[in-house]
Amino acid sequence: MSALEAYDPAPVPGDVTPFFLEGHGGPVFCLHVPAQAPERLALVYCPPFAEEMNRGRRAVAVQARRLAARGIATLIVDPYGTGDSGGDFAEADWDLWLSDLETAAAWLARASGTRPGFWGVRSGALLAAEMARRTAARHLLFWQPVAEGAAFVRQLLRVGVAAGLRGGGLRGGGPATTPRHSLAAGRPVEIAGYTLRPALLDALAARTLRDLPPPAGTRVAWLEIAADAAAGPGAASRLAMAAWEAGGAAVDAHTVVDVPFWSLWEAPLPERLLERTGDALARWP
Repeated sequence: MSALEAYDPAPVPGDVTPFFLEGHGGPVFCLHVPAQAPERLALVYCPPFAEEMNRGRRAVAVQARRLAARGIATLIVDPYGTGDSGGDFAEADWDLWLSDLETAAAWLARASGTRPGFWGVRSGALLAAEMARRTAARHLLFWQPVAEGAAFVRQLLRVGVAAGLRGGGLRGGGPATTPRHSLAAGRPVEIAGYTLRPALLDALAARTLRDLPPPAGTRVAWLEIAADAAAGPGAASRLAMAAWEAGGAAVDAHTVVDVPFWSLWEAPLPERLLERTGDALARWP
């Protein structure tokens, strides 16, 4: 699903502007959702990895329009090699993604007249945290952040092994045919229809939120979905939050009982998450 298609079945509002920025790798698709109330904040959206990006499009698009009504502009970005931007996922590169987001943040700063913050969903939180450090951003919004890139990569590889077993691709080949061995040999692997290069997965695995604290004074709305709201954030998230708060960030954590939209096709909207997000950001100055 493209960023524009995420607005279906309602038509795309006339004031929502799709356009391309010229990134270092090629054209980068952006969707600007301007504030409808007096503008007080702006956010650059940092998407999650691979298919999670597509599954989350509808929820992100709806949230962006609701934030616009509260005076918060959003720039939805497809980094190079993803979504509607140029290139293929096989060409995706972590540093190139950061460069694209930096270009997008500069554009939004000019358009909004304010220093933008960053909105990271799942692994996009790692991109958002790194961008906050690069740009001295003062606001971060996280949805179900991946706190440890290495754990996320291990999960991806398990998916690849399971898919190979189901399809018979690993039978008779021994362990040397597994995605992990292919990556160790410097060969890309295909998982769930995406060609993943070793360099990209190595960059993702090397990052943790704990090691990427934002500038002191940064306000962070950290929202996670769980089966039990009383459970609170996961252990890796709690470690990262503690490190960030020790560095002077103001972390506002919320646990919401809602649908894990990033893991389901045609998931219902995570209404509780959307509502809690709006309430949390309403407290930002």
